[in-house]
Amino acid sequence: MNIDERLQRLLDKDEIEGVLQKWAHGVGRKDWDKVREVFFEDATDAHSGRYEGGVEGFFAWQKRHHVGVEQSVHFIGSGKIEFASPELALSQSYVLAFHRYGLEARQARIDIFGPAQADRVKPMHSNIVGRYIDRFEKRKGEWRIAKRVSVIEWVRFEEAPWDLPFQPGWTAATRDRNDASYAMRREMGLPD
Repeated sequence: MNIDERLQRLLDKDEIEGVLQKWAHGVGRKDWDKVREVFFEDATDAHSGRYEGGVEGFFAWQKRHHVGVEQSVHFIGSGKIEFASPELALSQSYVLAFHRYGLEARQARIDIFGPAQADRVKPMHSNIVGRYIDRFEKRKGEWRIAKRVSVIEWVRFEEAPWDLPFQPGWTAATRDRNDASYAMRREMGLPD
């Protein structure tokens, strides 16, 4: 591989990693427009038995799933990107997902914990360790996910305290465009 090809690989890897980070941010803030930008329109998602099909159905499922999910944070790391061609790459990323399910999150509780936990009278926390195995394609000069398989390594859940333990002066996360990340973007003149 010559220096120009190697440089292009580095640029492609950087773009793919940016797509994965866009996913994590979009889901965490319930910014479904950002999540939509991660996938091609004809992409599929197999989300560990909780959803399997086209991305339009996946987006609808995600929106339903996150009703009542008060906090959601995804860490994506230890990625491995392999290129099958200049326009085709396999990405395997480890993911840690932390969620807080409020009392309104009945369907999400069923999705994650099973029906027996759906009607518990306290908020719940989950810690999910898994992997995203993604088929990335470069179409019209842009890398996006064409196929995702979400693999679960393990899940831990527990009852959560009634109130989030925020201290005076802390900046609390919000799951919308009022979050501090969007405020900073606006302050810097960056688009939402």
